[in-house]
Amino acid sequence: MRKYMFSLLALFWSGMSVHAAPYLSVQDTFAGEDSPFYANGLLANESIDIHIDRPQKNDIVFTEKADDLGNLHASISSVHLHDSGDYLLKINRSEVGNSQITSSFEVFPGTVSAFRSKIEVATPSVRADGTMGAEFSVLLKDAYGNSVPNSETKIISSRNSDVVVATSVSDLEGKVIGKITSNDPGVSVLSALSGDTLVFDKPEVVFYLSDTDSTLPNVGSSGIGQFLKAQLYSESFEEIAYFSLEDIPNTVKVGEVTSVTVVAKDEKGDVVKSYLGTIRFSTSDPKATRPADYTYDMEDQGIHPFALALIFLTPGTHNLTVHDLKDFRISGTRQIKVVEEDGSVYVPAEKGITFVTPEPGIYNTSRLTLTGRASGLETVKIVDGPTVLIEEMPVSKDTGEFIFQTPTLAEGMHKFQAMSMDSQTKSEELEIRIDRTPPSVMAVEVIPDEEMDPGQIFKVRITSNEAIATAFCDFNQEAWEFSAAGEAFERDLTAPMECGDYPLGCTISDPVGNEFSQPDAAIIRVCKTNVSPTAVMNLSAKPEDKKVTLFWSPATDDKEVVQYKIKFGTSEDDRNQENITPDNRTQWYVDNLINETKYYFQVIAIDNDGLESVPSRTVEATPTGGMHEAPPKLEKSGGGGDLYFIGLIAVSILAGGMLFMVRRAG
Repeated sequence: MRKYMFSLLALFWSGMSVHAAPYLSVQDTFAGEDSPFYANGLLANESIDIHIDRPQKNDIVFTEKADDLGNLHASISSVHLHDSGDYLLKINRSEVGNSQITSSFEVFPGTVSAFRSKIEVATPSVRADGTMGAEFSVLLKDAYGNSVPNSETKIISSRNSDVVVATSVSDLEGKVIGKITSNDPGVSVLSALSGDTLVFDKPEVVFYLSDTDSTLPNVGSSGIGQFLKAQLYSESFEEIAYFSLEDIPNTVKVGEVTSVTVVAKDEKGDVVKSYLGTIRFSTSDPKATRPADYTYDMEDQGIHPFALALIFLTPGTHNLTVHDLKDFRISGTRQIKVVEEDGSVYVPAEKGITFVTPEPGIYNTSRLTLTGRASGLETVKIVDGPTVLIEEMPVSKDTGEFIFQTPTLAEGMHKFQAMSMDSQTKSEELEIRIDRTPPSVMAVEVIPDEEMDPGQIFKVRITSNEAIATAFCDFNQEAWEFSAAGEAFERDLTAPMECGDYPLGCTISDPVGNEFSQPDAAIIRVCKTNVSPTAVMNLSAKPEDKKVTLFWSPATDDKEVVQYKIKFGTSEDDRNQENITPDNRTQWYVDNLINETKYYFQVIAIDNDGLESVPSRTVEATPTGGMHEAPPKLEKSGGGGDLYFIGLIAVSILAGGMLFMVRRAG
């Protein structure tokens, strides 16, 4: 009895397990990141279709399988989650009465992308009157083009004399708006810092004097500097007289890394903001490390800092001098006392620069984010082969890290390197190949390659002339993900229940994400649809005595053309008489016609389903007298004599047989 009761309890709990309500949970995520999901209460090893409803794009379908306990742990690939917005995950259970489980989730915008974000200036040149300003807007986007809202953003001008007023947080469209004004003529460069991301786009705003023509050529372009030097500044700006060496202590320790700022000044001690010359450093310490030659540009406004660029190694009092390379009379000097620490020479931590990301390899992006670490440096220079990408990239004082996003990169090999300002300390070269060319060939094979019955399962196999990483096909208003099978990608699909022709559009991508699509890769025909023959071509007519012989080229059909119908009459608008050929011959004559009367003819092809083609073009012919009569016939042959000769042979055999019988009777 106890054993029986135990069996009943086991059965009860087993039934509870089988019929437990299924549960589905999916995790919110950020654009371009995977989204894990979990389901339980499924059948053991149950195969299910996963449908993802995506905002503004086709749905995605792929197949997963539960484990032995009816649980499913899986994730939605990041390649399907580039757009921010609301998504819906649906699990279709064909093994359980086509039931469905659903769960919604949200994809949030990613972090601000320095390259996808933009700064737009409405008016690139305005008067330097402190009132008239240039309005601007910052459009914050993530790497996939999604607007990034609620991001704290700081707008910075390259000149301290400018006044920038702007909203501090991006709105729901990822926009920050503001205005820049100035009383100081010159060129201002706008920068936007959102969190730790510096927007790569840096537009220029030109402030001109009230008596300067507002029509400025090349505004915002790299060639405006020399124009501004000649045109923007009034005569009140005097020529440079000397350099002032600032922001450097009077006493430094041996081996201490030191900064200095060089300011170009006139005789009155005012900053010469238009200075565009080249300077060189020298020092009385023969072992000292000093900055390399530097050429000022308009962004400097006569002031340029050389961060962590000086190291004195010889104790004593030394002169630090800077002079203009074209005019050595223009110079500046500062005395520096170099002291020992505890009677020994201090050796600074060894400088070093390394790239952290990205890894060397192949990428399909047009721009890259380079991150790295630099020890003992405040700025680094980053180059791509012989091309300088940025002269002074700030290094975090706290972490020693730097982040730089490249401009648009051409396809091919790139060799990035970060180095100190004096080029003495360098990182290893980071080799990156940019490949944005998608595969050029895609072969789609449908197995079996024939008409499908409603609900029939068939296989689709996709190959390419290049290595492919993913494959998708749009079929019957859904997108289906394919699985790798050796060098090909395959998937079983089910023909719709309604008859018709269904296009199969497929997309493949190479290992770095370059996509190639064929919207009409194949046509899936469901049910054996009836197709009419093609129209008869090259119809011609030969008039004879009381008849007209017609000739034409054979029509084609998906099955077989079995007959032709000849429609004719004495009116082009009313061909009310017809003949039908006994087979698919392409020559036929119409007799019992009236001589000297014009007739109009058309020919129509008929297939073995009884479907007719559209009529051929109309030809006309007029029977004439004086022609030899055709030999007697047993059947209209359309110009052929085979039946006629067969008839003669049959009559001859019959006559011979009767003669033989008469003779036997005699």
